[in-house]
Amino acid sequence: MHRHRLLSFVILTFVLGVTPGSHADQPGLDTFTTVDVPDARVTTPKGINTEGDIVGFFTDKAGKVHGFFYGEDGVIRQIDVPQASSTQATGINADGDIIGSYGDRGGTTHGFVLSEDALESFDVPGATGTTAWGINGEGDIVGFFSDSSAHVHGYLRTDDGFVSIDVPEATFTLAFGVNDNHEIVGQYGRSDGTTHGFLRGKDGAFTSLDVPVPINSGVGTQPRGISSRGAIAGWFVDPAGGTHGFLLTKRGEFTTIDVPGASSTSVLQINNRGDLVGTYRTPDAPNIGHGFIATRSEQTRRSCCHHGASGAI
Repeated sequence: MHRHRLLSFVILTFVLGVTPGSHADQPGLDTFTTVDVPDARVTTPKGINTEGDIVGFFTDKAGKVHGFFYGEDGVIRQIDVPQASSTQATGINADGDIIGSYGDRGGTTHGFVLSEDALESFDVPGATGTTAWGINGEGDIVGFFSDSSAHVHGYLRTDDGFVSIDVPEATFTLAFGVNDNHEIVGQYGRSDGTTHGFLRGKDGAFTSLDVPVPINSGVGTQPRGISSRGAIAGWFVDPAGGTHGFLLTKRGEFTTIDVPGASSTSVLQINNRGDLVGTYRTPDAPNIGHGFIATRSEQTRRSCCHHGASGAI
């Protein structure tokens, strides 16, 4: 595997603001905190590990996309793959391994792994484009790729190599999240134009996932992450065009997630503590995309886990 040092690693100031509002209708979530890169047009947190480290990407004033890492020291470290036209960080595990995707000067997308300041670029063999999306504690990576016929498939990358992930009879398959139990979530399309979420068990069996509320069937259910307890987080669009996050526990309990005061909310990842990251927009500034983290206090976690409530995710 080709490895080289990450050449562009810039420290920026990090801005946090607690979003006010009542969370009584969203069990277990105590605080929503805004995550914005200063002066960015859009900030998109895409991954969070159990330690609370966050990765994602942002669009600067010039329209260029950069990855970022935010850790406990309270600053953002900008991530740019050398010579890339754009960089997106999309996942981080407990060991601090960061994955993502970048575009080269020719317009082709590649995956990358950043580990201890060494950067590895990778591609699914034979792919015309490779996107990395989720990583678990063992370093297994999921994402999707395009083949020479422009068909889109999901993939799982382990130490043994790559495995294609295709929901039977699907027109496309996208893999977004993988947990430490080797369960995978993602999205697939059908020939009738509808899209649906899926759960792939560690035995390789697929289960279709649809949130239990009315949705726009063309957008469908969008699972983005799965915790090691089997809680699935993502987003959906309602029939009126509103975007909402969701949390679905392994016991089948469903919760809609909306940042207070937001006109749209998309949940993009969940960690093993049940914390969520994603994006939201507000009615007064619909063109500005903000990131957020929704956290659960230690008291809530202890209460949920002690009593066996649905919040123990």
